[in-house]
Amino acid sequence: MTLLTLKYGMLSADNIHRIYKHDILPYADVGVRISDPSMMIWLERMFTCFGNVTGKRILDFGAASGHKAMLLSKLGATVFAVDMADESIIRMKHARQISGINFKIIKGNDSYLLTIDPGTFDLILCGEVIEHIRPSKLPTFLDSMHNILSPGGKLFLTTPNFDVYGPAENSAEYFEHSPFGHYKHYSITELINLLDQASFQICNYWYECHPLTRLRNHIFYPLAQYDNALYASNRFQLIRYALRPLSWIFHLIMDGIYPISYRLQRMYEYKRSKISTGMTIMIDAEKIISNGNQPKSRLQ
Repeated sequence: MTLLTLKYGMLSADNIHRIYKHDILPYADVGVRISDPSMMIWLERMFTCFGNVTGKRILDFGAASGHKAMLLSKLGATVFAVDMADESIIRMKHARQISGINFKIIKGNDSYLLTIDPGTFDLILCGEVIEHIRPSKLPTFLDSMHNILSPGGKLFLTTPNFDVYGPAENSAEYFEHSPFGHYKHYSITELINLLDQASFQICNYWYECHPLTRLRNHIFYPLAQYDNALYASNRFQLIRYALRPLSWIFHLIMDGIYPISYRLQRMYEYKRSKISTGMTIMIDAEKIISNGNQPKSRLQ
């Protein structure tokens, strides 16, 4: 009997974890080489929105390293991974080559959506993207997402939470400081209104990465990223070989405690999923054809 028993369509959470750990993580350049409960909870939310993806056409817009596109493709979807950054395109092509997982890679920005035929996709993943779009262009962006979805198609959208981050202008990631910086952070109320205006029905929403999880991640990620850097680098080979036993010990410990850390973190996050202290807002939305006689959101 496994610890992970939730079902997502025909897929269980333990299968998601197994496939991601063995078939995706060794090939995708995500900065760490070991399983992370935070990522598994993120993926669970995505599959709560998407359900069974076998045979579906999926757009992963803002695909970055492509690890989610790879997972969705591995599970039987036809995936189009789009990103505007040259580095992301290079990373995805390398991951596709060494993993043998077939998915389409396209370089493009929000203007690319205007070239796609209506109703092309069953599902759209838009993770940590809208904060990088000028607010004046966001309504057109969401209208384009609605247009390219098939009737009843689903959108899974995530973005930083204004209630935690505050205005983008106060962030180190503000667009004036970074080539791909943030223009605006949104509250859940703003997002519901924007998606309603674009004729999306909000099926559910969650907040993720609350204070205790953030504290844990401040310890986990620096260690995991340092371990990954030692593994991936071709420099300082003698030092790397000398430190390799520490890497093995780190992996043994993290793999050993993963079931417990996953269960504890999941209980904590799911209890707080409607409390706005989470760093990330996650939205499960469905395309509807509005008749003008009913509210578009179930969560008004």
